[in-house]
Amino acid sequence: MRNNNKIRTLEIDDFKLVTKIKQILNSQFKNSVEDIYCYGSRISKNNKDSDFDLVLVTTKNLDWKKEYQYSKIIIELGIDNNIVFDPQFISKADFKKYSFHPYIQEVINTGQIV
Repeated sequence: MRNNNKIRTLEIDDFKLVTKIKQILNSQFKNSVEDIYCYGSRISKNNKDSDFDLVLVTTKNLDWKKEYQYSKIIIELGIDNNIVFDPQFISKADFKKYSFHPYIQEVINTGQIV
């Protein structure tokens, strides 16, 4: 886990769950997830009642069918753990290309990378 010093760290249970998500997706989809950024109020305010915002940085662009497959796995794990995940997907190339964008800057500056 890489740590951004501008934010609080993930709670251990959240870290384990996001790590599990990454492992399952990489197992089922051939190491397609490079990083998962956890950001938003669940991280910045340690608000366990908040939804869990995720940006999944993938090795290549995903079509809507793949995004649906990934989301289904993430949401099922969320249901099993009483968490509402809000996953967003972006390729590594687009993440770098649009790194100037305010949304990407917010994710980079306030997020925790797993």
